[in-house]
Amino acid sequence: CICVFGSLYWYNDAVNYITAFFIVIAVGLSADAPAHVCHAYLEARGPTRDLRAKECLAKLGPSVFRGGVSTILGIAVTGFCVTYVFQTFFKYLMTILVLSLWNGLAVMPVVCSLFGPMPSHDIIVHA
Repeated sequence: CICVFGSLYWYNDAVNYITAFFIVIAVGLSADAPAHVCHAYLEARGPTRDLRAKECLAKLGPSVFRGGVSTILGIAVTGFCVTYVFQTFFKYLMTILVLSLWNGLAVMPVVCSLFGPMPSHDIIVHA
């Protein structure tokens, strides 16, 4: 979401009702792929964080990747439009999707393998 604000400067654009719409959309779409990967990490059964991160990528990574790429291919047609609305739609949605895939498939597994919770079956509760 913050990167979309940065892309306003990069695209030499101003905040208006169209760009504000994509800033709101960025809140939901940017969390989609990372949320799926984190959920798969929590469900993984590996004994270490690294193995759990690898398992979550092996289990859910291809599906997240295909979902992101198919959405990118679906909106690619709007990149050839000449109207401001469709050009803005293409630029910002492409930015949101690429950053979401990057955060979901590259950043979150590393963060989970470094700082993620240990497997719940390894936690011993003394009563």
